[in-house]
Amino acid sequence: MAGYDSGIYTAMSEERILKALPDVLDCTVVVVQHEDGPVTDILLELAADADPDADRTEAVKAAVGETVAATLRKIEAVPAGEVPLTVTGKVRKVALREERLP
Repeated sequence: MAGYDSGIYTAMSEERILKALPDVLDCTVVVVQHEDGPVTDILLELAADADPDADRTEAVKAAVGETVAATLRKIEAVPAGEVPLTVTGKVRKVALREERLP
């Protein structure tokens, strides 16, 4: 969960996106706390034949639901290997949050 009271469950959001968008191979949901509340960035790793410039906003919003959709700031296609991982293969969300702070 992103925050104790944010109501945003990143793992659940990621699973919903993967189920709803067949051209997405992997995704990472990053929530950053701002003074006005949480904002959410979504990083999409796409299949080789997927159009990186296609607008997936509505499909992503529908997949994640109203709570997360209301906090969306950016949806970005990223190349494979751009999301930082730990030695065990887990996404380094702390590093991503620090990178995305305003």
